[in-house]
Amino acid sequence: MWRNEEEQETTPVEPTRGERVVEHLLRHTGDVDLSTDEIMALTRGEPPR
Repeated sequence: MWRNEEEQETTPVEPTRGERVVEHLLRHTGDVDLSTDEIMALTRGEPPR
């Protein structure tokens, strides 16, 4: 994962937690039973309702 064009030719950066969540959700479409609001609350670190 690259943060900007200057870094593309030098150092890769570890993905953020949000990027890892998105990557996982894209790989596993259809097996998440959460609404968009519930997913966003989790990404903000809010407790489940």
